[in-house]
Amino acid sequence: MAVMTTRSGFVALAGRPNVGKSTLVNAMVGQKVAIVSDKPQTTRRAIRGVVTVADQFQLVLTDLPGVQRPRDALTQRMQKRVEAEVGEADAALFVVNGEQGVGGHVGGALDGVGEQAEQPAVAGDDDDHLACLGR
Repeated sequence: MAVMTTRSGFVALAGRPNVGKSTLVNAMVGQKVAIVSDKPQTTRRAIRGVVTVADQFQLVLTDLPGVQRPRDALTQRMQKRVEAEVGEADAALFVVNGEQGVGGHVGGALDGVGEQAEQPAVAGDDDDHLACLGR
């Protein structure tokens, strides 16, 4: 009799506002679990969706507010929530706009969130424009 093992984990999706985190979560889950809008900061709290591939794995995806420098009490609370969720997750996926790449303002956003994750990964919408992320 074969022993079945189930692999599961929590993956936090972080990134600047409007880079497609909610769209990616909805696509991976296969249904709408997070609101999608062209207006920044539509996601103001952590939203979770579950991806299950029978007999292989289960992922709990956490869609987070956009990473930004806190300007007021609301964005400060949202940034603290992002950092806490990334710190509690098994993995962190930093979603970027492929045309902007990983650097400059994106690199600055990674500083606070990236410290919370042991091995952050980067996903973008255009591989030709992405630079290698290193520590």
